[in-house]
Amino acid sequence: MTCVITNYLLNKILNKENIENFYKTLINTHYYCEDDFKLQTNYAILLFIDMLFLDKDGYKGLKVVHAQQCELHEYIANNRLKIFHYVTFKASAHNDLHGLRMLTDEFQKNNWIIIFGYYVYNKALDLLNSKDDCFDIKNKIYATICILKEKKIAQVEPVIEVEPIIEVEPVCSACENDCPICLCAMDINSTITTLCNHSFHIQCLYPMFDKAVKKDASHPKISCPLCRDDVFIKSKITFNITTHYY
Repeated sequence: MTCVITNYLLNKILNKENIENFYKTLINTHYYCEDDFKLQTNYAILLFIDMLFLDKDGYKGLKVVHAQQCELHEYIANNRLKIFHYVTFKASAHNDLHGLRMLTDEFQKNNWIIIFGYYVYNKALDLLNSKDDCFDIKNKIYATICILKEKKIAQVEPVIEVEPIIEVEPVCSACENDCPICLCAMDINSTITTLCNHSFHIQCLYPMFDKAVKKDASHPKISCPLCRDDVFIKSKITFNITTHYY
């Protein structure tokens, strides 16, 4: 294979956009395995080559820079018979009689678009199946695909939002002795403590108890002003006797 054709094929095969299109097609529309990413299956190689050189109308035209296009046209002009012998040999080897007739007709018409398309298509297949050159080329393709796979995984990984830790200032000892309702200081004689271990002024809780008894005399209860735990009233509250409740 000449240097001109080799450079043309390598530019097509190792183009990142072409590899990305192959990767997307493989994972979105086909059953695939890891060997397909490595181009170690005939199915993957044919799919890759088809995407590079074929479209709905047949073989794609040349899409290269002008300088390289001139080199390719010069190569075709200087090697017409060699190219024609190569493509007809490939068509015969594959029992492609329709392709053989088509290539012969196009050669007589001097139409090299289809002939050259058939030529580079099969040259690319030879390159990816060659024991001498394909190993390094496939490794480069697989390395690009691995980068694409990592990007895809990163896109679907959930973003875990960490809520900020709010530091609660410790309550001073003086505040602990204040009634949470009226915020005034408490002493033992004027304090009542619930089973949820919260203390209040008796005078502050009494209106709540009185209202609860009037609402349901058989099972009166209130909610603790601090923790909202249920506080059941066991006996009527007065300011002269100790009242038990739970």
